[in-house]
Amino acid sequence: MVNMLGNISSSLAASVAMNLGLEIPQVKESFITKKPPAVSMANTTFSPNTLRIGVIIAHGFDEQKTNQILDQWKRMGLQPVIISEKLGKVRGANSTEWRVEDSFLTGSPLLYVVGGDAEGTTFNWKTKSYVVETYNHYNQ
Repeated sequence: MVNMLGNISSSLAASVAMNLGLEIPQVKESFITKKPPAVSMANTTFSPNTLRIGVIIAHGFDEQKTNQILDQWKRMGLQPVIISEKLGKVRGANSTEWRVEDSFLTGSPLLYVVGGDAEGTTFNWKTKSYVVETYNHYNQ
């Protein structure tokens, strides 16, 4: 596997090999720079349609306002994803339960924080951490 990396980048292969305690591969790096158009994203038309957008909520969220926002996004072609501290269900202010599709550990869509009545500071800390991690990943 490290030999295959060496065909792409000899410095990357050397770094991986050193960190895994393997011998540094003695392969020549490929200098082919021509990319087939099917592989390139240069000609991609970017659109919000089918874009996953995360909705971070905690127990006690306002179902009516949240539904209004989600319905509007769905009409625009966006795909809302419910995110919370844990997988399972989250209960709104009127006791309606919604299925949590991603947790802070499993999700990575764009974000929109709706809110809720979070108990304690753990939820708030994890929310901030998740937002920062997502931002740092996007910004690299």
